Amino acid sequence: KKQSAIESLGSGVHNKILVRFRPGDVFWPKDTPQIVPLDQRFHILNLHAYGKKGCLCAHVWPPFADGWDGKSDDEVVREFCHVLKGMFWRSKKEKKSAQNENSTKGQHELNTNAFRKEPFPTPLDYAVARWDSDPFALGSYSYLKLGATWPQIEDLARPYPAKDPHIFFAGEATSLEGIQCVTGAYKSGLRAAKQILAEIANKRRGFIHAK
Repeated sequence: KKQSAIESLGSGVHNKILVRFRPGDVFWPKDTPQIVPLDQRFHILNLHAYGKKGCLCAHVWPPFADGWDGKSDDEVVREFCHVLKGMFWRSKKEKKSAQNENSTKGQHELNTNAFRKEPFPTPLDYAVARWDSDPFALGSYSYLKLGATWPQIEDLARPYPAKDPHIFFAGEATSLEGIQCVTGAYKSGLRAAKQILAEIANKRRGFIHAK
């Protein structure tokens, strides 16, 4: 059962880009928690709205997250900033072009808030996650393969061997209530710790596992 449970799991990739700008350079809506670009590679969490001044976190899923298309960290951040610039920061030349286009189409309203005369700000620092190539992770989260069942997660979570266990399992992959989440990893760690303490107590009392 244990081997079958292990083989029932797959590993997915969910990478992140963290960028930090000067708080005075914040150019996106300050109080908007989630920012969703048309570029579907990125889903942006506005950490500035949660008190992390000048910070954004982009959630990125495959296929782009899977190896970042061979790009370096610097190239990945430049591509992300290019998306941000297209959303919130356009030059005067682009403003004039947009005005001409609107005039041609008979449109008179134009949001000028996105047009800036200053150059696009450079991030103070950044971090690019590469969970898929981290030798100690090789992925970001687990998932049940096609044909797998929820009881196999319970099988994976059970100490091994059943008689006189000395291997205990934790991690989000062993959690029914928090699979793929930090909550599941944390709670499964508490569960495993309690199992270990119980096993130690049983040995001290001379308890013998039934066959």
